Amino acid sequence: TAIMDLVEYITDNLEEGNTITSVFLDLSKAFDCLGHNLILAKLQTLGVKQSALKWFESYLSERYQVVEVKKRRIGDTCTVHSEKLSMTREVPQGFFLGPVLYEVGLISLVKIE
Repeated sequence: TAIMDLVEYITDNLEEGNTITSVFLDLSKAFDCLGHNLILAKLQTLGVKQSALKWFESYLSERYQVVEVKKRRIGDTCTVHSEKLSMTREVPQGFFLGPVLYEVGLISLVKIE
């Protein structure tokens, strides 16, 4: 696996007296960090046609999140909902476009020369 290869690489280089420099990125919340405006601007920069751009804007806009908690007691169920929050910074997950839009957003954060 990748972690075993990394450990072996580090160990080998340390044993040879080499200096090791590492950068570790926590991407566990990566889908939650990209603003819709950033993604739409990058799509436009990449040459996405206006009709498709409007579709993406519609897909990303007016998304809300609500947390629902159900508490069950014998013979009774109580349901509590959180306040509805507008979602403007995340890529929707669970649909094939989620990773694609994430990659589009990521392209705008990385400068390749």
